[in-house]
Amino acid sequence: MTDAFQQAAQAAANTTQTATSAGIPAGKRSDVDDPFATSSEIQTGGVWTPRVPFEDIEGRMVVIVPKSFNPEARNPFPGQEGTTREEFRVDLVVLDGEPFTYEYTERNTEDPTGPRLEKEMRFDSFPFTALSQSIAQGGLVGKLKPIFEDGRLFMGVMSYAPYVADSKKGATIDSTRRIVQAWIEKGRKGTKPQYTWALDDRATVLTPERRALAGQWWSEYRKTL
Repeated sequence: MTDAFQQAAQAAANTTQTATSAGIPAGKRSDVDDPFATSSEIQTGGVWTPRVPFEDIEGRMVVIVPKSFNPEARNPFPGQEGTTREEFRVDLVVLDGEPFTYEYTERNTEDPTGPRLEKEMRFDSFPFTALSQSIAQGGLVGKLKPIFEDGRLFMGVMSYAPYVADSKKGATIDSTRRIVQAWIEKGRKGTKPQYTWALDDRATVLTPERRALAGQWWSEYRKTL
């Protein structure tokens, strides 16, 4: 298997660790000569990747690895303070597509009260794993909840999708995608179309070749479990 698949599998596996250390032997204490860890060697806190905009991975084959579920997560949107939402924390594995760069902001630790720092994240090879991503879109949450407890993974092609009300009026993934793309081509001017996100599993997009990519990734990832 390729180094890229092995690296992606290992990156995903690392999210299960709550503390890592440098040069500290694993195993029973009685089996090692140096069981001591110092403060500077112990890294605490989660491992994460700046949130990947779904727009940048639209049309790409992905696997979602659910890690945790919070039925009452704080709603971060302005005007909705004090409300909650259902939210999954997941590792998002992207299996195909072209290299891309996306922008994000980060708190300035040297000046916490100052403006946030603007940074870029780039992915040059596939698969890549975006760690500890937040998913709260109702359609995706609804699909993840039934498979979370039995440890299954969610795969498909990231796609624009209509809300339930619009789908009842005849809107489809294809028609929603055309509307959104037309809006983007016009420089995102005018009213933003209404859409959510789904993992498309129609045979025309979730091809045998793409299923094989997921199988190759899994063959490496499962070794780390």
